[in-house]
Amino acid sequence: MSELILVIEDEPEINRDLVRFLELSDYEVINAADGNAGFLAAVNNIPDLIISDIMIPGLNGYELLKKLQENPETAAIPVIFLSAKTNKFDIREAMNLGADDFITKPYDVDELLNTVKVRLEKKHKRESHLTQKIENLQTNLRKTMPHEIRTPLNVILGFSEFLMKNKKIIKESDVLDMIKNIHQSGQRLQRTFENYLLYANLELICATESERMKFQKNKTFMADIFIRDVALGKASEFQRDEDLILELVDADVLIYEEHFKKLIDEILDNSFKFSEKSTEISIKTSFENKIFIIIVKDFGRGMNQEQIRKLEEFVQFDRNTYEQQGTGLGLSIIRRIIDIYSGKFEIRSVQEEFTEIEIHLPAIKGGRN
Repeated sequence: MSELILVIEDEPEINRDLVRFLELSDYEVINAADGNAGFLAAVNNIPDLIISDIMIPGLNGYELLKKLQENPETAAIPVIFLSAKTNKFDIREAMNLGADDFITKPYDVDELLNTVKVRLEKKHKRESHLTQKIENLQTNLRKTMPHEIRTPLNVILGFSEFLMKNKKIIKESDVLDMIKNIHQSGQRLQRTFENYLLYANLELICATESERMKFQKNKTFMADIFIRDVALGKASEFQRDEDLILELVDADVLIYEEHFKKLIDEILDNSFKFSEKSTEISIKTSFENKIFIIIVKDFGRGMNQEQIRKLEEFVQFDRNTYEQQGTGLGLSIIRRIIDIYSGKFEIRSVQEEFTEIEIHLPAIKGGRN
């Protein structure tokens, strides 16, 4: 099946010529004469690519592009602007808004067709990459989900069945211990499901440029207070308040608040989980050249270089040696969040000595500095 291209052009002769040239190149073509009709045609037909003039009635090209990007169904459609506006400002404006290419009028037919071909090839590669990511995710889910559900589920079913059968002879203190285990297993199960769903969502965001751009417009204010609150809550959860050392600076980090919270939560969850009580866990932040730097260090089990190299989705090390809860998905979630915001992620570790994680995220100076 040939690719579908939508042409939006208010000059009848140019519109007609574009349709004819594209059809002669074996593309299926639909057309519109103004921005409003073009948007409706895009929503109703979901073309593979859109060629649009900028100066058109109704929605102009820029407004049309913005509206397309706000609609989940049309956000990923490549848009090529075709316009007599040739100054650098117009071209830069189009690209900043997310246009895929810009061709000036009068156009060269061969150049136009080659640009269409290149943009469609990139779209197909992107879709293929996304499909491969989804298939990999499904494979990993099939491999790891049964274990991660079965373990806490066995605790819940085992203790609840024992309580039902022996409720008359069990000591009250034993009942409370069993209820506590049931509750903890339920929490673990809930966290597992939430992490799988989040990871799947992050994979899709990473694979779609328009989605990444949408999230990159967010901001978390007063990062020092935000990190402190998350860190104190996590330390309390592990009953290790005195092990936590904080050296934090203020900044406004260019990241969606829920993603930032999850990022800090997962880093600290690993640090507390894989280090002993009464060993130090430190969080230090700094702000340099519009970059917010987070360094988290613990003095726990650590990793060797091979383990760091193999740190991929759902991989865990020494399952028989260490009690490991979770799927190893936490660090993969961290990496995906950082990818969305074009940040940097680095692990430094020496086995049985320490692990240090350094993260860089785009930021602006906080209002309290």
